[in-house]
Amino acid sequence: MTEMHSTSSKSSIEAEPLRELLSLWQNRESLVSGSPSKAIGLAEKLLARGEPFLAYDLLNALLLKMPASTRVRQLLGLSLARTHATATAQHILTTLYNEGNRDEETYHLNKSGEE
Repeated sequence: MTEMHSTSSKSSIEAEPLRELLSLWQNRESLVSGSPSKAIGLAEKLLARGEPFLAYDLLNALLLKMPASTRVRQLLGLSLARTHATATAQHILTTLYNEGNRDEETYHLNKSGEE
């Protein structure tokens, strides 16, 4: 019985951060307009939790506000790649690279999309 309770508590603890992320995601419009840096952080967390579709929604809204942001476009490309929209992801990442964004992250995201 103790072991079962322990497992149940662990699941509840692991689910809590996702509930918090979903709550923030549901308020993404106000987050995007009020605090783009927090919205980018949320997108990174969503991607880390394996939620590329939620991250895509958030990043797409951010892109309208910050179309030149390298980080937003990198993360958008990553979210698209993880949802298997590889051609669109590759286009975004190749555009970034051709614009001179030759940092390690853009390079590796671009190369992994080519494979």
